Amino acid sequence: MSRLRAALGLPFGFLALGAVATAHADVYNAPRAVPVVATCDWGGGYVGVDTGLAVNRTQWGFPLTDPEDGGRLRFFDYTAGDRFTTEKRAWVGSVHGGYNVRTNSPIVAGIEVSYTGGAMEKRETSRFDPNDTFKTEVNHLIEVKGRLGYAWGCLMTYGKFGYATGRVETSAVGLTNFAVPIVGASSSDWRQGYTAGGGVEYMISPNIVLGLEYDWINLRSGTESTPILFATTGIRGGTFTRDTDTDTHLFVARLSFKFGGAAYVPLK
Repeated sequence: MSRLRAALGLPFGFLALGAVATAHADVYNAPRAVPVVATCDWGGGYVGVDTGLAVNRTQWGFPLTDPEDGGRLRFFDYTAGDRFTTEKRAWVGSVHGGYNVRTNSPIVAGIEVSYTGGAMEKRETSRFDPNDTFKTEVNHLIEVKGRLGYAWGCLMTYGKFGYATGRVETSAVGLTNFAVPIVGASSSDWRQGYTAGGGVEYMISPNIVLGLEYDWINLRSGTESTPILFATTGIRGGTFTRDTDTDTHLFVARLSFKFGGAAYVPLK
């Protein structure tokens, strides 16, 4: 009889041991959830728009004395070595796009390309002869710059330096010493130079970034020689030679759309 009881009880014993083992495995083998938190991720590509104030300063210089051909007819009354500076303030708009490299530290490195439109045109009455006017126009500013920043979570400050190019146009109108209307023919060319600046940005959501930025753009000095024409006949009367060196300061607000979303890190 005892043997029969043992035989009948053996299967139930195995079942009980299996249940205990299964419960033990559930307790010790269940994966533990690691809490995570979303953080501002500055890495990845972005595009955006800017708007703000541009201040352009152009220095004019004259390497030769007018009239440059040595004749009696004077055109714009400058003397070799004469200089003056024009200043123009204008509202401009820009577009930009770039890419930031994600690192394991607060350092953020990236590259950005931008285009700024809006003509900065200034007409300046000559200080050599009040009948004459000199015109400067700077537009189509293109920048390619590297950026290096430091992020405090969703706030980042950065500096930048790079290449810049833009179109610079200069010309003049006035009267000769015999009150004959004249035009100093326009010269328009693309200047090359460099840009430097800095800014601050704040990521208000995983995809939206607001910022303030300052740019200094120097387009290196260029020398132009163009004909001086009599306005009524179009006949050439002389040569108009000038050096111009232009600097532009941009103070803009930025709105950027960042591709991708937030990064998640373990909660400490």
